[in-house]
Amino acid sequence: MTAIFTPLIYFTFIVLVVFILFNLFAFIRRARHLKVLRNQYSVLEVEGGIDSLKNIFKLLNPPFTLEIAVHQLGREVHSYIAVPKDKEDIVKSAGCKNVEDYNIYHTGGTHIGGTLIAKNDVEKNIDVLTDLLKSLDFSKVNDIGDGVVFQFVLGGKKGGKKWESNVRVLASAPTPYQAKEILSTIKCDLPGYRWTEEKSADFIKSVTYRKFDHGKVVVWTLY
Repeated sequence: MTAIFTPLIYFTFIVLVVFILFNLFAFIRRARHLKVLRNQYSVLEVEGGIDSLKNIFKLLNPPFTLEIAVHQLGREVHSYIAVPKDKEDIVKSAGCKNVEDYNIYHTGGTHIGGTLIAKNDVEKNIDVLTDLLKSLDFSKVNDIGDGVVFQFVLGGKKGGKKWESNVRVLASAPTPYQAKEILSTIKCDLPGYRWTEEKSADFIKSVTYRKFDHGKVVVWTLY
Protein backbone atom coordinates (compact mmCIF):
# COMPACT_ATOMS: atom_id res chain seq x y z
CA MET A 1 0.00 0.00 0.00
CA THR A 2 1.38 3.41 -0.98
CA ALA A 3 1.71 5.99 1.80
CA ILE A 4 -0.71 8.89 1.50
CA PHE A 5 1.72 11.46 2.90
CA THR A 6 5.09 11.41 1.14
CA PRO A 7 8.08 13.39 2.50
CA LEU A 8 7.45 16.06 -0.15
CA ILE A 9 3.84 16.51 0.95
CA TYR A 10 4.92 16.67 4.61
CA PHE A 11 7.47 19.37 3.73
CA THR A 12 4.94 21.36 1.70
CA PHE A 13 2.40 21.15 4.52
CA ILE A 14 4.92 22.38 7.10
CA VAL A 15 6.00 25.27 4.86
CA LEU A 16 2.35 26.24 4.36
CA VAL A 17 1.64 26.21 8.10
CA VAL A 18 4.76 28.30 8.83
CA PHE A 19 3.76 30.77 6.12
CA ILE A 20 0.24 31.15 7.53
CA LEU A 21 1.50 31.59 11.10
CA PHE A 22 4.11 34.14 10.02
CA ASN A 23 1.54 36.25 8.17
CA LEU A 24 -0.94 35.96 11.03
CA PHE A 25 1.70 37.18 13.48
CA ALA A 26 2.65 40.04 11.15
CA PHE A 27 -1.01 41.04 10.78
CA ILE A 28 -1.58 41.08 14.56
CA ARG A 29 1.59 43.08 15.17
CA ARG A 30 0.66 45.60 12.46
CA ALA A 31 -2.90 45.93 13.78
CA ARG A 32 -1.60 46.62 17.29
CA HIS A 33 0.84 49.20 15.93
CA LEU A 34 -1.88 51.01 14.00
CA LYS A 35 -4.15 50.96 17.04
CA VAL A 36 -1.41 52.64 19.06
CA LEU A 37 -0.98 55.27 16.34
CA ARG A 38 -4.71 55.96 16.27
CA ASN A 39 -4.90 56.29 20.04
CA GLN A 40 -2.23 59.01 20.07
CA TYR A 41 -4.68 61.72 19.02
CA SER A 42 -8.17 62.95 19.88
CA VAL A 43 -10.92 63.57 17.33
CA LEU A 44 -13.13 66.60 17.93
CA GLU A 45 -16.03 68.03 15.96
CA VAL A 46 -15.78 71.70 15.05
CA GLU A 47 -19.13 72.96 16.29
CA GLY A 48 -18.81 76.36 14.64
CA GLY A 49 -18.14 74.79 11.27
CA ILE A 50 -15.70 76.16 8.73
CA ASP A 51 -16.24 79.78 9.82
CA SER A 52 -14.60 79.04 13.18
CA LEU A 53 -11.40 77.63 11.69
CA LYS A 54 -9.50 80.92 11.72
CA ASN A 55 -9.78 81.09 15.51
CA ILE A 56 -8.51 77.53 15.77
CA PHE A 57 -5.55 78.29 13.49
CA LYS A 58 -4.57 81.19 15.75
CA LEU A 59 -4.47 78.90 18.78
CA LEU A 60 -3.01 75.75 17.28
CA ASN A 61 0.28 74.81 15.66
CA PRO A 62 0.96 71.66 13.61
CA PRO A 63 0.78 68.74 13.75
CA PHE A 64 -2.98 68.34 13.44
CA THR A 65 -5.50 67.19 10.85
CA LEU A 66 -8.57 68.97 9.56
CA GLU A 67 -11.33 66.97 7.85
CA ILE A 68 -14.64 67.75 6.15
CA ALA A 69 -16.54 64.48 5.86
CA VAL A 70 -19.81 62.74 5.12
CA HIS A 71 -20.24 59.46 6.98
CA GLN A 72 -21.04 56.11 5.41
CA LEU A 73 -24.61 56.57 6.65
CA GLY A 74 -26.40 59.89 6.18
CA ARG A 75 -25.63 63.04 4.18
CA GLU A 76 -24.80 65.53 6.92
CA VAL A 77 -21.48 67.31 6.37
CA HIS A 78 -19.23 67.29 9.45
CA SER A 79 -16.09 69.28 10.27
CA TYR A 80 -13.48 67.49 12.38
CA ILE A 81 -10.07 68.20 13.80
CA ALA A 82 -7.70 65.49 15.04
CA VAL A 83 -4.99 66.65 17.42
CA PRO A 84 -2.39 65.07 19.71
CA LYS A 85 -3.99 64.39 23.07
CA ASP A 86 -1.88 67.06 24.79
CA LYS A 87 -3.51 69.72 22.53
CA GLU A 88 -7.07 68.61 23.19
CA ASP A 89 -7.87 71.34 25.73
CA ILE A 90 -6.66 74.07 23.36
CA VAL A 91 -9.10 72.94 20.69
CA LYS A 92 -11.96 72.60 23.17
CA SER A 93 -11.46 76.25 24.14
CA ALA A 94 -12.18 77.17 20.49
CA GLY A 95 -15.60 75.49 20.54
CA CYS A 96 -14.88 71.88 19.64
CA LYS A 97 -16.21 68.75 21.32
CA ASN A 98 -14.83 65.22 21.63
CA VAL A 99 -16.46 62.60 19.40
CA GLU A 100 -15.88 59.00 18.45
CA ASP A 101 -13.88 58.49 15.28
CA TYR A 102 -16.15 58.02 12.27
CA ASN A 103 -16.39 55.73 9.25
CA ILE A 104 -16.68 56.62 5.55
CA TYR A 105 -15.95 53.16 4.14
CA HIS A 106 -18.46 50.98 2.29
CA THR A 107 -17.57 47.38 3.16
CA GLY A 108 -16.72 45.51 -0.01
CA GLY A 109 -17.04 48.69 -2.06
CA THR A 110 -14.61 50.86 -4.01
CA HIS A 111 -12.31 53.42 -2.39
CA ILE A 112 -10.80 56.04 -4.70
CA GLY A 113 -9.01 59.23 -3.78
CA GLY A 114 -6.72 61.98 -4.92
CA THR A 115 -3.77 64.02 -3.68
CA LEU A 116 -3.19 67.70 -4.43
CA ILE A 117 0.30 68.34 -5.79
CA ALA A 118 1.97 71.69 -6.47
CA LYS A 119 3.06 72.09 -10.10
CA ASN A 120 5.63 74.72 -9.18
CA ASP A 121 6.98 76.32 -6.01
CA VAL A 122 3.64 77.98 -5.24
CA GLU A 123 1.98 78.87 -1.95
CA LYS A 124 -1.57 79.72 -0.96
CA ASN A 125 -2.86 81.94 1.80
CA ILE A 126 -4.84 80.16 4.50
CA ASP A 127 -7.90 82.20 3.45
CA VAL A 128 -7.88 80.26 0.18
CA LEU A 129 -8.15 77.09 2.23
CA THR A 130 -11.25 78.21 4.12
CA ASP A 131 -12.89 79.46 0.89
CA LEU A 132 -12.09 76.12 -0.74
CA LEU A 133 -13.72 74.20 2.11
CA LYS A 134 -16.88 76.28 1.82
CA SER A 135 -17.15 75.47 -1.88
CA LEU A 136 -16.96 71.67 -1.55
CA ASP A 137 -19.79 69.89 -3.38
CA PHE A 138 -21.21 66.83 -1.57
CA SER A 139 -24.33 66.57 -3.72
CA LYS A 140 -23.35 63.20 -5.25
CA VAL A 141 -23.07 61.43 -1.87
CA ASN A 142 -26.01 59.08 -1.28
CA ASP A 143 -27.68 58.63 2.12
CA ILE A 144 -26.65 54.97 2.43
CA GLY A 145 -23.52 53.33 1.13
CA ASP A 146 -21.42 56.37 0.22
CA GLY A 147 -18.85 58.26 2.25
CA VAL A 148 -16.20 60.89 1.58
CA VAL A 149 -13.55 62.90 3.39
CA PHE A 150 -11.61 65.99 2.33
CA GLN A 151 -8.49 65.93 4.49
CA PHE A 152 -5.73 68.39 5.39
CA VAL A 153 -2.88 66.86 7.34
CA LEU A 154 -0.80 69.70 8.76
CA GLY A 155 2.62 68.20 9.34
CA GLY A 156 4.80 71.09 10.36
CA LYS A 157 6.14 74.55 9.69
CA LYS A 158 8.37 75.73 6.88
CA GLY A 159 9.75 78.75 8.67
CA GLY A 160 7.84 81.85 9.70
CA LYS A 161 4.11 81.54 9.17
CA LYS A 162 4.19 78.83 6.54
CA TRP A 163 2.55 75.46 7.17
CA GLU A 164 3.28 72.24 5.32
CA SER A 165 0.30 70.02 4.57
CA ASN A 166 -1.02 67.06 2.64
CA VAL A 167 -4.31 67.75 0.86
CA ARG A 168 -6.29 64.60 0.11
CA VAL A 169 -9.77 63.46 -0.79
CA LEU A 170 -11.09 59.91 -0.48
CA ALA A 171 -14.48 58.63 -1.63
CA SER A 172 -16.04 55.25 -0.86
CA ALA A 173 -19.07 53.79 -2.65
CA PRO A 174 -20.57 50.44 -3.73
CA THR A 175 -19.22 50.78 -7.30
CA PRO A 176 -16.22 52.45 -9.00
CA TYR A 177 -18.58 54.64 -11.03
CA GLN A 178 -20.27 56.03 -7.92
CA ALA A 179 -16.95 56.62 -6.15
CA LYS A 180 -15.50 58.48 -9.15
CA GLU A 181 -18.64 60.56 -9.50
CA ILE A 182 -18.34 61.70 -5.86
CA LEU A 183 -14.64 62.36 -6.33
CA SER A 184 -15.15 64.48 -9.43
CA THR A 185 -17.41 66.92 -7.57
CA ILE A 186 -15.20 67.20 -4.47
CA LYS A 187 -11.84 67.90 -6.11
CA CYS A 188 -11.39 71.64 -6.43
CA ASP A 189 -9.29 73.34 -9.11
CA LEU A 190 -6.54 75.56 -7.74
CA PRO A 191 -4.17 77.47 -10.04
CA GLY A 192 -0.66 76.06 -9.79
CA TYR A 193 -1.81 72.66 -8.48
CA ARG A 194 -2.97 69.37 -9.94
CA TRP A 195 -4.73 66.27 -8.61
CA THR A 196 -3.31 62.78 -8.89
CA GLU A 197 -5.61 59.78 -8.50
CA GLU A 198 -4.90 57.46 -5.58
CA LYS A 199 -6.39 54.05 -4.74
CA SER A 200 -3.54 52.04 -3.28
CA ALA A 201 -3.79 50.37 0.12
CA ASP A 202 -0.98 52.62 1.38
CA PHE A 203 -2.89 55.75 0.42
CA ILE A 204 -6.08 54.54 2.11
CA LYS A 205 -4.06 53.71 5.23
CA SER A 206 -2.48 57.17 5.17
CA VAL A 207 -5.92 58.80 5.07
CA THR A 208 -7.36 56.52 7.75
CA TYR A 209 -4.47 57.04 10.16
CA ARG A 210 -3.82 60.66 9.17
CA LYS A 211 -0.20 60.07 8.24
CA PHE A 212 1.89 62.95 6.87
CA ASP A 213 3.68 62.34 3.56
CA HIS A 214 6.77 64.53 3.17
CA GLY A 215 6.87 63.81 -0.56
CA LYS A 216 3.49 65.43 -1.33
CA VAL A 217 3.58 68.76 0.46
CA VAL A 218 1.38 71.79 -0.18
CA VAL A 219 2.50 75.00 1.58
CA TRP A 220 0.00 77.46 3.09
CA THR A 221 0.92 80.96 4.29
CA LEU A 222 -0.78 81.76 7.59
CA TYR A 223 -2.07 85.38 7.41
